[in-house]
Amino acid sequence: MIERETVRKCPDRKPYIKVELESGTHVLKTPSLVAMADLLAASDDLPALLISTAGGVDNVNDALGLLSQGGPRALRAVGALVGMAWHHPTLDLESEQGASPLEWGGAVYDELHAEGYSFSDIVCLALVVLSEVWAQSQISAEVATRANFFLQPQAPSV
Repeated sequence: MIERETVRKCPDRKPYIKVELESGTHVLKTPSLVAMADLLAASDDLPALLISTAGGVDNVNDALGLLSQGGPRALRAVGALVGMAWHHPTLDLESEQGASPLEWGGAVYDELHAEGYSFSDIVCLALVVLSEVWAQSQISAEVATRANFFLQPQAPSV
């Protein structure tokens, strides 16, 4: 990791989220749905993980089970997700984003591991981000009702 020369501003509002780990407070910036598209397309495992955590980050056992089934590709996807969201006030990741989100994700995972982050820490960061991505992708009931109004079939005119 690289120590930042200036402290990064981390507003206390969405899409920024604070996550408490044993190593301290981490700030993440939830990726937009546009930014998530390439990662979701590259990883078969991440959409399933996203769906399994729809109820929140308390569903860690199911997520860990999916990760163990997905193997290295799932771990790379988790690393890429954490890398996309990384917004630490004083630390930057050394891993540079390349053409392949999964290759970069593997490098991010390895970098975090080398810095002393446990599997549980890395998964926790990813699950918090996934939970926020899921929340931002939901359509409110009011919007759905209004949208359905426009999709109703028109009565034939006489």
